[in-house]
Amino acid sequence: LQNDYELLFNPVFAAMAAPEGSLVGVARPKSPAPPSRALADYAGTYRNDFHGPLKVERSGDSLVATLGPKPLRLPLTHWESDVFTFALDNENATPGTLSKANFAPGRVTLEYYDVEGLGTFVR
Repeated sequence: LQNDYELLFNPVFAAMAAPEGSLVGVARPKSPAPPSRALADYAGTYRNDFHGPLKVERSGDSLVATLGPKPLRLPLTHWESDVFTFALDNENATPGTLSKANFAPGRVTLEYYDVEGLGTFVR
C-alpha cells in the first residue's frame, strides 16, 4: 500500500503555517469609529496571573504595549473604537499574524494570548 504523503500532509502543514488572528485578511474599516477615550486613558499597567504584567504607554499619537520579562514591545494600531491591533512574527507566531487588543473599562484582552481564555489583563 502506497500513500501520497505530500498530498496527505501538505494541508496540515499549510494550516500550521497560516497567519493567526480574526482580522487576518480583513479590510481595514474605511471610516473607523474613533477611540472612545483619549489615548492616555488606555495607558497603564494591566495584570494577568498567567502572562504577568502588560504595560500600555502612549507614544505620540499611538499606543505601545510591553509584555513579558524580555520585554516584548508591541506597537498598537487603532482599528476601530476600542479595538487596536498588533503584529507578531516570532517562533510561535507565523508571519502575517495580526492580533486584536480589545480594550474595555479596566481591562484589555489580547486575542493572540486568549486562545485558552487566559488573555485578559486587568488594572
